Amino acid sequence: MTQMNFIRKKVSRIKKLNFNKKISLFLVGEILVISIIVLLVSAISNWISIHDKSSALAMKQIDLVANTLEASLRSLDDSAELLMYDGRIQQYLSEPNTSYSDSISTTNEVYNALYYMINTKSEISYISVINYSNNSMIYIGTPVMGNNFIEQAKQDYERATKTSYGNMKAIVTRKIFYPDEYSLNIYQPLYDEFEISKECGLLCISIDEKQLQKVYDAQNSELPFEIYLTDNSGKIISNQDQSLLLTKSPYAASFVGEKGSFSKNNNLVLYQHIKSWDWYVVGTIKNGYLYFDTYVTILILLLLVTVFCILGVLIAFKLSNSLYRPLKDIVYNMAVVSGGSLKVHMDQTYDGDDFRQLADGFNEMIDEIQNLMVQVKTEQHQIEQIKLNALQAQIKPHFLYNTLECIHWQALTDGNDKVSMMVKALARYYRLCLSNGRDIIPLLQEMEHVKSYLIIQNMRYSNIIEARYEVDKSFYNVLIPKMTLQPLVENSINHGINIKEGHTGAVIIRASEQDNCIVVYVEDSGNGMPQEKIDEMNSSISEYDESGGYGVRNVHKRIQLLFGEQYGLSYRKNELGGITVEIRLPKQH
Repeated sequence: MTQMNFIRKKVSRIKKLNFNKKISLFLVGEILVISIIVLLVSAISNWISIHDKSSALAMKQIDLVANTLEASLRSLDDSAELLMYDGRIQQYLSEPNTSYSDSISTTNEVYNALYYMINTKSEISYISVINYSNNSMIYIGTPVMGNNFIEQAKQDYERATKTSYGNMKAIVTRKIFYPDEYSLNIYQPLYDEFEISKECGLLCISIDEKQLQKVYDAQNSELPFEIYLTDNSGKIISNQDQSLLLTKSPYAASFVGEKGSFSKNNNLVLYQHIKSWDWYVVGTIKNGYLYFDTYVTILILLLLVTVFCILGVLIAFKLSNSLYRPLKDIVYNMAVVSGGSLKVHMDQTYDGDDFRQLADGFNEMIDEIQNLMVQVKTEQHQIEQIKLNALQAQIKPHFLYNTLECIHWQALTDGNDKVSMMVKALARYYRLCLSNGRDIIPLLQEMEHVKSYLIIQNMRYSNIIEARYEVDKSFYNVLIPKMTLQPLVENSINHGINIKEGHTGAVIIRASEQDNCIVVYVEDSGNGMPQEKIDEMNSSISEYDESGGYGVRNVHKRIQLLFGEQYGLSYRKNELGGITVEIRLPKQH
């Protein structure tokens, strides 16, 4: 609401500007809108172009890293497969459970095979062969600390993820003897050469995690690319920031398919799936770097827009002042007229038919105003006379009910109670009709008016009308237009109960609250009327009757004029067999 008020104030200020300023504002606004459109189109086109080119270049880099990494790991798989079928290792695993000294020859052969492997693959930290039959191992590489290597290797092997290379498994975890460092451990189960399904040992190859970094860091890129690896669950298994290892990548949930790209957290993110290891190569680039050229272009365009706006203001003011000069004379003369002087005419001649017509129209307007001033004075005199006549007319009702009061007291003095009661009711009736000149009175006072009316009617027709007032005191102060209930009660008596034919009946006045409105009911126990007649009355009740003073239609119209179109009268049948009139009034707070 505060923002809407601010906008309304701004619009109101613009409307109050002089014509020349409005023209200037329009021209400047037009230049500004066109410049902004050009700026937006240029920025969006640059953004799309840079985004597409950068995404394509970055995806090529991701593909290169993924292929290089997969080739390096495939080489390890080939080496592991050679060792798996190496006769020396098979002989070592098949020897009976003897001491180390008894199998020194076989062990040396295995050492030579492993030593050759670790020399040709510099990225390997250590390599070992575990013999299940005697729970021994042959180990080459980083020095072993402690004596629980075999058990720890078996546990890591169980937790490792299977690759697409046969039964080979891999896992990135903390180093067994160096928990502050991480390594990629590759496990290849070794089988008995005579019984293929029988595992008789385990080949363990460990690669320092930093060796994985070298694979993708070695790929030069034209972009400030941050590359890391995750497993299939989104857990980071290689990253330059060691504190992020084995934590969840914030982009893992968005990896769909084999490759793709998306923007998130102000980064352009690209990913490529390595099928054989079920890993993802992930690359991120800051959007700020990608769109730097776009920002520079936008800045240059903003400077150009500023220059165009300044030039536009100067041109607009010069043009508008030349167009505004004839109007300025008219504005001046209008100010003279608003000061109270009508002795002014425009005698100037201007170029252009439109301005000459404007001057002629101004002069005709001044002449018409002078004629209207004479007419208004005449009508004002007539209004004052009408008010005087109305004041004199008010004397008659006052004189009437004052005279009735005198008759009442005289009848009471003579002991004629019926005459006294009837005269008293009639005097109260007229007093309430006046209501000190008010058009709206409390419901209680309006009911007193009805009571006085019914006293007179019952004295005329031998008490054949029963009146019941079922209105709670909480509704006594509800405001209602004067002379609302009495015409409705009179209508019920004459047309519903039909007392002229000697019929008896009841009139009930009730009140209730519905939907934040006050509803007053006038019910009778008369003969009622067909539903078609009721529908006709409800549809025609809003038609104003100029000839009537307080008829039902005019009661309805007065309520709507005083309170609004949603209030007024409506008719319906009731359970007594007669008609109920509902008077809907606003609830006063």
